[in-house]
Amino acid sequence: MNPIRKGLAVAVIVLFVSICVIPSTGINVEKVSKTSYEGNTLYVGGSGPGNYTKIQDAINDSVYGDTVYVYSGIYFENLYINELLFLIGEDCNSTIIDGRYSDWTCINLFDTAMVTGFTIQNASWAGIIIDGSGWSGNSHGNLIYGNIIKDNKEGGILIGGSSHNKIHSNYFINNTKGLHMFGYYGHSSENHICKNTFMKNVWGIELGKDWGGNARENYIYKNNFIRNLIHARDYGYKNNWDTGIQGNYWDNWIGLRFKNFRSFPHIITSGILNAINYKTFFKIKFDHFPALEPYDIGV
Repeated sequence: MNPIRKGLAVAVIVLFVSICVIPSTGINVEKVSKTSYEGNTLYVGGSGPGNYTKIQDAINDSVYGDTVYVYSGIYFENLYINELLFLIGEDCNSTIIDGRYSDWTCINLFDTAMVTGFTIQNASWAGIIIDGSGWSGNSHGNLIYGNIIKDNKEGGILIGGSSHNKIHSNYFINNTKGLHMFGYYGHSSENHICKNTFMKNVWGIELGKDWGGNARENYIYKNNFIRNLIHARDYGYKNNWDTGIQGNYWDNWIGLRFKNFRSFPHIITSGILNAINYKTFFKIKFDHFPALEPYDIGV
């Protein structure tokens, strides 16, 4: 990433850093899109003159820092974003990107982007892929918030070798893995995963090791883990499952059933089979401040 590009990406994240502490109901999407970067806005769907019918066509015609605003509808597309872009849906319940299981991803991020206001579903591999490897992509500092990410065969979001992303206020439903973060020609680090709901996935979150790197020194807090087969696995390095004040809501935490155990942390392990497969030690991590009630994520 050249210095100008890196500076712009950092500026975008600075503008959004408060999102993980301010209720998302206070976010004005139009204000965010216009004040974050003074680019043009391209419209998809709706009835306006000159509006695009396909999201990818608008992305292809955009330039660095533009906004693509998508009106409600179902868009059967597989999107590729190669430069700084703000991709905004009108309403996350009615603005749907459907991969039709025809390609490996619904949205592939090779550069920095903000993605908000969509249902992202039916990818043959992952709903969103964030590729920061430097080999096939160089995507860091993304903001993914206010989406419903569901029914994707492998993962809701895959983060490979990418850092400084914020994944905030999303619903991950009925994916094989809600979120899978791993190394890919480098580490995935300093990512903030906050105020999301992981529900009815096989795995809620997996923080792993692969391809010359691992998930390390990331922050996972104020999320809800509900009715997943396995809520979380962590065989990365020094990942943080609470802020020191607040942790996550786990529907299987022992403190919910027995008041005498409410001082106990919630335990996250690497899993024995994962330790064997990835040739690493069996690891145990802790959420020291598990919540008694689900968080309101504001979507």
